[in-house]
Amino acid sequence: MNMKKVSLDTWIQLLGMVGVLGGLVFVGLEMRQSQQIAIAGQQQERASIFIDYYQSFVEAGHDLDLYIREGFVIDENSSPEESMAQRAAAQIAWFIFENDFYQYQYGLMSDDVFEAKKRNIEYVLAQCDVREVFEFRLRFFSDDFTNLLDSFEDPCG
Repeated sequence: MNMKKVSLDTWIQLLGMVGVLGGLVFVGLEMRQSQQIAIAGQQQERASIFIDYYQSFVEAGHDLDLYIREGFVIDENSSPEESMAQRAAAQIAWFIFENDFYQYQYGLMSDDVFEAKKRNIEYVLAQCDVREVFEFRLRFFSDDFTNLLDSFEDPCG
């Protein structure tokens, strides 16, 4: 067997390449951690928005929880204030859904969380008494978000 003597230059180059690879692994881990921090920050921000959203309805004397759980029902028994509050809740929901979609598109929301958000979208799409809000907002949505909305069945159509 023929053994060759490896020069000092070759060892230095090898150590340099190992150092570069180690640095790349470290940078990759740091980027992953930064993304996880960004996702957690976005989730915290969404939770804060929902808390403010609910609080504003409570302060105005409206039961947002009831509107959401029992569906947005605007009929002859609804006062003008209740009708306004339900339409406002629908407007806010569409702002949140649109924002959630962009958060998901940019990797700041996991697939499983976005699947849950899609179920929320589907639920609000089925609230025909506030459908006018959706139809008004539809013209302002991006094509990508509109394409997502087109994938849902239209229970009010």
